[in-house]
Amino acid sequence: MPNSVSSVGVRRVEGIMGTVFSLDVRDAVAPAAVDAFFARLRDADATFSTYRDDSEISRLNRGELALVDTDPAVREILARCVQLRKRIPSAAVPPTSYSRSPSSARRSPTPTRTRRRHSRWAPAAWTGSAP
Repeated sequence: MPNSVSSVGVRRVEGIMGTVFSLDVRDAVAPAAVDAFFARLRDADATFSTYRDDSEISRLNRGELALVDTDPAVREILARCVQLRKRIPSAAVPPTSYSRSPSSARRSPTPTRTRRRHSRWAPAAWTGSAP
């Protein structure tokens, strides 16, 4: 029953993005909602991870993927980085320091510092202009 609701809540742990995510829902919840939560995390990892060679960001950085062929969230975040670079020309604003989460990027007008893995961040296929 895909639309069934659990009667006692759900506890689930998955390794995604190089870390462990634990979800503990105490109320009744549809198993599909839990699956969707973890699927969203896996999707963000597949799109934005600088640690995975097969992610869109890594492929874009190597020039294997054109900017127009990336997920719309990638183009949105890169466009925001261009806007920030125009406002703060003396500062480098790599996408990995802007945000790892497209949803948090939409909520926050200022960059969120995160750990950077690579110092070279401008992909060969990206010219630095907004799409």
